Amino acid sequence: MRVPTYQSQTELTGKISAQPFSVRADPGALSATGRAVSALGNEVQKQGNDFTRLILNEQRDTELRQAQMDYKTGLSDIKLASLSASPSVITGDGPKGFEALAAKLQTKINNGLTDSVVQKRFKLAAADATTNAYITVKQQARNRQIDAAAATKLRYAETLEREIVFGANSTEADKAKTELYGPVNEKTGLRDGVSFYAKMAAAGLISPTAALQYEQKSQQTVARYEVEALLISADDTQSTVTAQRLINSLKDRKQFTALDPLTRLAYRQQAVNLQQAIESKQ
Repeated sequence: MRVPTYQSQTELTGKISAQPFSVRADPGALSATGRAVSALGNEVQKQGNDFTRLILNEQRDTELRQAQMDYKTGLSDIKLASLSASPSVITGDGPKGFEALAAKLQTKINNGLTDSVVQKRFKLAAADATTNAYITVKQQARNRQIDAAAATKLRYAETLEREIVFGANSTEADKAKTELYGPVNEKTGLRDGVSFYAKMAAAGLISPTAALQYEQKSQQTVARYEVEALLISADDTQSTVTAQRLINSLKDRKQFTALDPLTRLAYRQQAVNLQQAIESKQ
């Protein structure tokens, strides 16, 4: 009996076939990763720069505001001191003038600043503050000059009032009246010219309304002085004639026109009482 045998269909060989490697690196992917890492680094650096810039800006702003506060405080002190200084000095170009004092203060504060950017910003801010402060100081100085001039003029007007009443003679009294109340109108006989007070108003020392009030008050004062002088004269001389003349003048509304009705009546009663007292003694 024959035994079946197995015959291989293929023969073994020592050769090994080469298998292609299927995993490959993607150049595009590697490039994207590099860009991402680079972008992250740039963002971190940018945020760091932004933070540094923010801190620097805050420091500059704080330093600037402090410098501005110091300067405004110093300007306020200079303004306050200027009220007791001579107006011509504080507004002048000398070392004690406002502008010179403000410049000195500005230099002192500016020298204490370490950042050049803050120094430039402070210089601009200080210029505006100085201009505004100087306008106020100059106006205050001008007002004080006006007030001083007006006070001197008003004291001079009081001197003229006394000359009208107590002058050595009628010529001196008329001259003082002309200077104080203006010249007499030849047609009307009234003093309707430019008065001393109207000239003060024209010069800007007082307002037109104040000039009219001062003139009216001055005329009342002079009228009272004149009436009281006549009362004293009648009493000193014990003259019923002088007393009667005064009574008649007070009855005449065209005389002592500056007196108000109540004052006129009170003086008239004094004149009557004085006349009766003199008659009783006689």
